[in-house]
Amino acid sequence: MAASMTMAVHQFIPYLHAPGDAAADQVYAFQQAFKEHGFESEIYALGGDPEVSEVWQPASEYDFARASQGAVLLYHYVIGSPMTAMLKSNPGRLILYYHSITPPEFVAPFHRGVADSMAAGREELRTLCHVPAIAASDYSRSELIEMGFEQVSVVPLVLNFDRLHESAETSVGQALVGRYADGRVNWVTVGRIAPNKRCEDTLKAFAYYHRLVDSTSRLFFVGGDRHFEAYQFNLRRMAERLGIDDSVHWCGWVSYDEGFGAYYQLASVFVYMSEHEGFCMPLLEAMSFDVPVIAYGAGAIPSTMGRGGVLFRLKRYEIIAGLVDLLQNDASLKRRLVAAQRRRLTQFASEGIRERLVWTVKGYAPNAPKTLEKEQVCSDDGY
Repeated sequence: MAASMTMAVHQFIPYLHAPGDAAADQVYAFQQAFKEHGFESEIYALGGDPEVSEVWQPASEYDFARASQGAVLLYHYVIGSPMTAMLKSNPGRLILYYHSITPPEFVAPFHRGVADSMAAGREELRTLCHVPAIAASDYSRSELIEMGFEQVSVVPLVLNFDRLHESAETSVGQALVGRYADGRVNWVTVGRIAPNKRCEDTLKAFAYYHRLVDSTSRLFFVGGDRHFEAYQFNLRRMAERLGIDDSVHWCGWVSYDEGFGAYYQLASVFVYMSEHEGFCMPLLEAMSFDVPVIAYGAGAIPSTMGRGGVLFRLKRYEIIAGLVDLLQNDASLKRRLVAAQRRRLTQFASEGIRERLVWTVKGYAPNAPKTLEKEQVCSDDGY
């Protein structure tokens, strides 16, 4: 009897960033899950950050003959790329993991080039509709279905907050906490400074709170503005017009080594106004620090939050400011909210998601004993 071959699941991503990047962190977590289940698993990319040069191999060097022997190629789709043409014709089983692409209309007024790239990426994605796909959320799954995909399962992002919490405990992290956890109310929001995040709405809500409720309060924007410097310039001018510029902190992109997690630790409340998210990890990062979360219910945000946090459907800035004030002064309400957020986090237990990922990939593999149901989705109550 011939010896059984080890199943191979190789991951492909156009560019592999160092840890701290949302898509790259999933590549690392997925590889660990595959190897823990006895799979051969390597990472292939067209390029990568210098810090992870030993982690990936050039996609051009992949031996596609190996794919004809039953290997699964898991393609992390984050943007249009020459990698798509390379993989579409492979003789093995190609599976797509969709990380979501922001609709170009959000960014076109501020960067035509980025908008065109997003539009091209979404059009290129349609050429893969014959490929079985995995989405990070119900919302992202619905996007793929609308594009013509027929086989789409949902596997949420694998959560691992160890490095995040460790970064808060570093000397630089504790210095930040010591400086700003001083009894004043700190609004915190984390994510790219990009038009779809609607940072201007956060500014407006904070202005109500700062002027009418607590003039000592502060607002921290933690995220880089790459490609959207003009957008941030407009935001800074808005803060000046609103009379809150001295209380708004533009922190830029912050690495783990720079104490990233400390911003969650010093937060009194996490406020999020984004209008397009494919999953939205910062919501859960804030929950892991027991920070009350208040977010606008757009994109994948409702399915990620579930029954944790406060979800609102209308951007009534005075009401949002009032909610923040209520949470600062009603200890019982805050305890109940934090308890609900802790329950929500347990529904994302990483071991369960890893098992779901492996089961899903096995179901899509060549000669799999069973296939997955097309309508398999996650619910707001768990996965």
